[in-house]
Amino acid sequence: MARSAAQKAADKRYAEKTKDRHRQFAVNLNVEEYDRIVALIDGAGMSKADFLRWAAEQLQKKTIVPFSQKEENYTALIKAAAEKQGCVFFEDSGEGRDLETDTLYLEDVSGWLAPIGTPEKDAKKDENYRFAEWKKSENGEIVVEFKRYA
Repeated sequence: MARSAAQKAADKRYAEKTKDRHRQFAVNLNVEEYDRIVALIDGAGMSKADFLRWAAEQLQKKTIVPFSQKEENYTALIKAAAEKQGCVFFEDSGEGRDLETDTLYLEDVSGWLAPIGTPEKDAKKDENYRFAEWKKSENGEIVVEFKRYA
């Protein structure tokens, strides 16, 4: 059924009135991902726009820590653990056992543990080589322990 002249005129007035008030938010997803996400949204009784607004609210509630800051936070834990022993830790390399949390990027790290004030060149001796290994304490706190494997 064709739209009448009055309907077309009303459409035109509406388009003028709402011009520049909306923007489209489009993304390309593969077919399987699209179907899965749409099914989840439909199952929750939401429209796509409702879902996007809800997701944005969830992100806003969550403190988002950049990855580089997560690494720095963990480095600070290693440094503090070394200082508790009166030492400084000179990192050599990551050793795996990675875990990413909201605020930390954890990984066991190898390096040299030496008394505070020891220059790095003097600390790099076999007897000082340690592994800084993270673990969760009983209260859920992340702690770092230095271990030597001979």
